[in-house]
Amino acid sequence: MATNKEIAHRFFDSAWNRGDLATVDELTTPDAFDHSPMGTERGPESFKHVVVGFRAAVPDVKLEILQEIVDGDKVVHQWRLTGNNTGEPFMGIPATNKPIEFNGITIVRLENGKLAERWAQMDLLGLMTQLGVVPPMGGPPPQQG
Repeated sequence: MATNKEIAHRFFDSAWNRGDLATVDELTTPDAFDHSPMGTERGPESFKHVVVGFRAAVPDVKLEILQEIVDGDKVVHQWRLTGNNTGEPFMGIPATNKPIEFNGITIVRLENGKLAERWAQMDLLGLMTQLGVVPPMGGPPPQQG
């Protein structure tokens, strides 16, 4: 039987790096809850919504785990997400055709070998600055157009 660490790694690699939504169904409980800002509902569909929406905007997304802590039924990852914003609009923001990079921390709670809950905190200010929605600190405001 796979460890919680192995299950969490497989979920993030399959869903984020490869866009394999079948793995989301396989590795989440039917009533899994995504506490992240983009989570929409209970179950695998909420996780799929987040992954599909982001991958549509950044088709070559790469999520790299930088640090990891495993404690019982919880796995914590500090990660870096990179890619190029060349796809569909993200949160109503047109593609910039520029590279993006930002960091975050995710905590998942597993239950019987499946993700039951997820909490995610990420550098949304850094992402919005890279997308041109927010001016760089100390810089001029973004151009409206």
